[in-house]
Amino acid sequence: MATAALLSLGLAAIAPAQERDLQPPHDPSNGIDCTSCHVPFGSAPLPTPPDWISNNVCKSCHIDGGSAPAMDVHQAGGGVTVAWCTDCHNPHMHQPDYPHDYIKTAIRTPNSGFRALAWRNGSDFLHGATGVTQPYDGICETCHTQTAYHRNNASGDHGHNADVSCTTCHRHQSGFQGACDSCHDAPPATGAHLTHFSLGTSSASYGRTAVDHLSTVSGYAFACGVCHPYDESLHNNGTVDVRLYEATATPGTMKALSPPSAGYVPGGTVYVDGRGISYTLGTCSNVYCHSAKTKASPGPVSQPLRLPNGRPALDPQGNLTYDPYPFSTGRAYQAIGWGAASPGCAGCHQAIPRTQDPQVVAATVDSHSHIDPSAREVLHPSNMGWEPMSCRTCHYNTVRVAPTVPRGAGGWSEYPALPIADKSLHVNGTNDVAFDAVDPVVYGSTFSLAQTTWNADTGTCSTVPCHLHQNNPRWGLPYRRTVILECDQCHRISHGWGLQAERSHPEVGEQSCVECHVDRHGG
Repeated sequence: MATAALLSLGLAAIAPAQERDLQPPHDPSNGIDCTSCHVPFGSAPLPTPPDWISNNVCKSCHIDGGSAPAMDVHQAGGGVTVAWCTDCHNPHMHQPDYPHDYIKTAIRTPNSGFRALAWRNGSDFLHGATGVTQPYDGICETCHTQTAYHRNNASGDHGHNADVSCTTCHRHQSGFQGACDSCHDAPPATGAHLTHFSLGTSSASYGRTAVDHLSTVSGYAFACGVCHPYDESLHNNGTVDVRLYEATATPGTMKALSPPSAGYVPGGTVYVDGRGISYTLGTCSNVYCHSAKTKASPGPVSQPLRLPNGRPALDPQGNLTYDPYPFSTGRAYQAIGWGAASPGCAGCHQAIPRTQDPQVVAATVDSHSHIDPSAREVLHPSNMGWEPMSCRTCHYNTVRVAPTVPRGAGGWSEYPALPIADKSLHVNGTNDVAFDAVDPVVYGSTFSLAQTTWNADTGTCSTVPCHLHQNNPRWGLPYRRTVILECDQCHRISHGWGLQAERSHPEVGEQSCVECHVDRHGG
């Protein structure tokens, strides 16, 4: 293609002759003449690079909403451009055997020098070893030397979809990258696809990806490889393959979090979507996405340890210490139907995680909610008789709504399902802790958590004003209403702590707090 500078010279004199040689649709019948593409001298860089021509000339028409069909330059994996418009197209004239598409008769290839390029019809992409003017001179093979399929030599796989038009899947408007919606919608509107992938087709990709949690604030998005095989030979094979566990899953990805027992059982009824794809509404089981951590701590749990002088033996954060006691954690998985209604918060980890004696004694391991031996609820939902603590108090980035939490049978809190404020922070392999710095905690008086922080490595909160003298409470420490040091570890006004505050409190020995403080401390 001549440069803009050359064609700007004597343009008025030569334009009528050149316009007669232009072949449609790049001709005056469509309002196109030389000046439509060839800019005045000085308007283009010299020499004019092919990317400038593609981006500033070709895409002045061939874009979404433009006067010509939208097209994109040839891209490889990751969106890297490997060919510009004028590498394959002569915008003035067509090949004589098929007067369409402005395909050149020869092309300078990246690795094989000049090669012939034959174009005889609108789906004439592959010529194989016989070729037309030389072997492998089809437009989709004459350059290729590193692709898995259809190279310009005998190596590689030349049988891949050889009887299918290449642009069925590798569309020009997508830069010839394999388009996920060529054969099926991406995502399909069947089952729970739209719930699990809220992004558009351009974000979809098959197989292994380094990051498979793509969720945004407003929508969940899990890469196709979370539920489908990494093995690309199982794609486009006539079967919808579901594989929820991969032994080789990349550590840190969502797929790596599911156990070997994760699986999918197809449903009994076969449906067909609008693209002719068969599917069933089966059941997923043992997948991380629909699971919750389980805890076990059957005891025994000792009394808080004391120093020789009778004072509590505290750890460096100022918390009570104990003899070693057994505990373990695991996961409980919820089977869920593909396409079933959302299970809500309680469908995975309960509306609020809750432990209970005797599986967990002394409220160890988890400080959300605990049912003690007397069937009383303690810890954060109990909130010492005040309103149950809102989820947003400690998970503010995930939950912003503070609903009314009723107390049901036995006075146990009944948390409702809540909308997720930021889905990128939910179902992501991490317990997201962020304290509510906007809404104060109501506990007798009000407390601001604006300065409160969480250390995931030590499981410790710091600067927690609602814990009063327990400045750095550690998650999962024992709590028993009838053990005076545990019941009093926030106020620390009983005799034995060594604080000034205990002088204002009468000596009670080892008498339990709840013997006097019935309402506020669950006695």
